[in-house]
Amino acid sequence: MRFLRRLLWLLPALLAGLVLLAPHLSADFYRERIRRALESSLDRKVQIGSAGFSLLRGPGFTLRDVVIYDIPAAGLEPFIYVSRAEVRVRLLGLLGRRLEFSALRLDRPSINLVKLPGAGWNFQQLLRRAIQSPLPQIAVNNGRLNFKLQGVKSVFYVRNANLQVQPPRNAAEPFEVRFAGEPARTDRTAKGFGEFSGRGIWRTAAEAGQLNIDVVLARSSLGELVALLHGSDIGVHGQLSGRVSFRGPLSRLAVEGRLRVSDLHRWDQLPPYAEGGTVQLRGALDLPAQSLELELSPAEGAAGLQARLQVSNLLGTPRWNAWLQFQELPLQPLADIARHMGTALPEAIRLDGVLAGELDIGSDAALHGTIACRSVSLTHPDSGQIKIAEAKIILDGPRIHLLPSAAEFDTGQQASVEMEYRPGSPPALDLKITSSALNAATVIKWKPLLAGIPPPPFAAALQSGTWSGLLRCRLEEPKAGGWTGLIRVMDATLPIEGLAAPLRIDLAEVEILKDALFARRMAGRLGEIRFQGQYQFHPSAPRPHRLDLRVEELSADAVQSLLLPTLRRPRGLLARTFGLGRGRLPRWLADRRVSGNLRIRTLQLAGETFESVRLKYFWDGAQVDVPAFQGLVRGGSVSGYLQVDLRGAVPAFFVAGRLEDARWREGRLRGDAVLRASGLGEDAYRSLAAEGIFHAQSVILAEQQPRRTLWGAWAFRYDRNQPRLDLLDLRLAEGQDVLVGHGATGDDEQLQIELARGDKHLRLSGPLRSLQLVPSETP
Repeated sequence: MRFLRRLLWLLPALLAGLVLLAPHLSADFYRERIRRALESSLDRKVQIGSAGFSLLRGPGFTLRDVVIYDIPAAGLEPFIYVSRAEVRVRLLGLLGRRLEFSALRLDRPSINLVKLPGAGWNFQQLLRRAIQSPLPQIAVNNGRLNFKLQGVKSVFYVRNANLQVQPPRNAAEPFEVRFAGEPARTDRTAKGFGEFSGRGIWRTAAEAGQLNIDVVLARSSLGELVALLHGSDIGVHGQLSGRVSFRGPLSRLAVEGRLRVSDLHRWDQLPPYAEGGTVQLRGALDLPAQSLELELSPAEGAAGLQARLQVSNLLGTPRWNAWLQFQELPLQPLADIARHMGTALPEAIRLDGVLAGELDIGSDAALHGTIACRSVSLTHPDSGQIKIAEAKIILDGPRIHLLPSAAEFDTGQQASVEMEYRPGSPPALDLKITSSALNAATVIKWKPLLAGIPPPPFAAALQSGTWSGLLRCRLEEPKAGGWTGLIRVMDATLPIEGLAAPLRIDLAEVEILKDALFARRMAGRLGEIRFQGQYQFHPSAPRPHRLDLRVEELSADAVQSLLLPTLRRPRGLLARTFGLGRGRLPRWLADRRVSGNLRIRTLQLAGETFESVRLKYFWDGAQVDVPAFQGLVRGGSVSGYLQVDLRGAVPAFFVAGRLEDARWREGRLRGDAVLRASGLGEDAYRSLAAEGIFHAQSVILAEQQPRRTLWGAWAFRYDRNQPRLDLLDLRLAEGQDVLVGHGATGDDEQLQIELARGDKHLRLSGPLRSLQLVPSETP
């Protein structure tokens, strides 16, 4: 009894040691018998590298470097290659002195599933073997399943495959199958595209085989599954899960199930994502022909939505076609999905309405179809609402075309909208807006709808007004394209920095050419100044702005009042107190680049009336140049050059001019002059410094005096707030005599002129401001 007790204690230890030691004991003595037994069971040629004993899962053998060849019809490549396999011995076979196996376990094998030239697959022939002789239970652990079609391996395979095949006890019973794996592609990074698993039964009694199996798709990346079929990532991401059942013969498997799609978004979008939904599917799968037909419909709601899918050459290069039909489909859920797919539709905009139409797309054909939208409304909390009663969208490959549709704004105004869009990198857009009377501010107000599209050049600046005509926006490249159009602008207000009053446009015909703008037949007013003319804008030109104006009546005081914010700019405390520096120019003035022509019918300046004034100007920052001006005054002409310096707190003026044949003192006056002044109003007069020459012909200098010709030079200045005029080198022609002299003003602002020749003298005097001269002494 003591011996038996010790034996009972030692027996488990001996068994455990035997189990651990068995794999290290060579069984090559039985290798040939094992090989023949496997060949008999699998009906395929088998090659074994080495053999050892195995007791862990029952009596059996551990095999190394096993190659199981295929039937001739499947080609020369082996059916299975595995570096390590285990076989369990069937004990009943040992009683009959036969070596038979009850189970075959393959660790990390590479298995080739071959489509035979006639019909069926190579594994079907193996499974039918179970009807003739016992087939061991087959288990695959972390294997790789390759698919071979017409002698060529498919790009599709299954990695991390776990498979259990339980053969039937008799021909009437089915095979029991359990599996799990990750589909993958050889032309992409070695990773799985989701994981699926399932279990079911397989009957070999029917000629084509009968399958009854349920498949579960674990929560997987939608983008990876799309890449599995398409061969590349198309940017659609999300999550996909579901259950699908397959019932029937391999040539006509009935497919039924539900798929859950969630978290729809584009690759570069951040959460939260679009919710998605559940899809019911029903159809048929023909494995020998590698074709699939499915009908899909939403599991809840959207009763008017139906879809069909056809796929051929499943394991080769899949070819697929999809058809989508929908009626009364709500627009808002689709708008949410579109946002998460990267469309430029802001979150704040609510899109309501219903859709109806048909779409079809395929692997060899682009998207085609027609969508009809009804009762569409776009609502934005700040912009208002746009309503479109009906719109039609044509999809032709990458081209999405919105046919002309009438849009009504909450202001009651209407516009026709037409759009063509081509997605891509970058996308292409062609947008047309036609209106008979639309507020210019509406385009700016609805800027959120045009995300990524700059507003038209004129619209961003206008504060009010309406426009009619056609606007078109074309964007084809990141830095190309833009707005074009021909419109009429009416009753518009445009603020301009540096002017005391905004520009008010009564009417203008505006042509927009991408980033350039032309405003013709423009009529309006600046403050009290009414004008007509045209405006051009070229952003790449040295002076982007060109303004040509015609003014009927203009006064220097009105110009000064209008330009007062530009002419008199506030300075800092030290600059105002001590007169230090010129101060920093405001950005709007430093960047101002304008040129043009100005025509004035009547100009009031310095107490004189000038007519038919024409000038050409260039405004560059703080410098205004008028290289040529001309006009009529007192029956004569005036011309010259003007420059204005705006760098200081007050403007500085420089004028060089010529007067020709002006009426003066019953005669004619001509001359040249140079003037300098700074400041505004009376200050400008008190800073005036001028000089020049003159020639007065046939003039009457004083009452009851004969006509004379007078010429000479002159200089004018202010000295201690008193005007000073000096007349130099005067010449007075009186008959054949020429008197020589000079003139000057005194402290009493009286002009005194003295002329003489020999004993002949002439003295004239009078107030400077009126130049009403009288002779003080007559020779």
